[in-house]
Amino acid sequence: MPSSCSRFRIPVKVARAMGIDRCGKVTIENMRGVETNLNVSAEPKRSKKKNRFTVLGWPAWVRENNIKMGYLCVLEWYDDMPALFVRDVIEE
Repeated sequence: MPSSCSRFRIPVKVARAMGIDRCGKVTIENMRGVETNLNVSAEPKRSKKKNRFTVLGWPAWVRENNIKMGYLCVLEWYDDMPALFVRDVIEE
């Protein structure tokens, strides 16, 4: 899912599967096993685009985890676990 150091959007299908309809929270577990709870907000639908969900606090999380612009952060989500897990961070 394309995002950046300044913004992280969750696709609608993933957000709905995670139980997020309008607003909610997401837990992100970094590679050291430290969990952070972040708020998720729905962005209003514009023209033909679908609703999008933005993770608030993402820029701070990126800085705290020393992820730089150009790195690829691979996240995983499992149906039976209420968190996103950082599987890998790849320096490109």
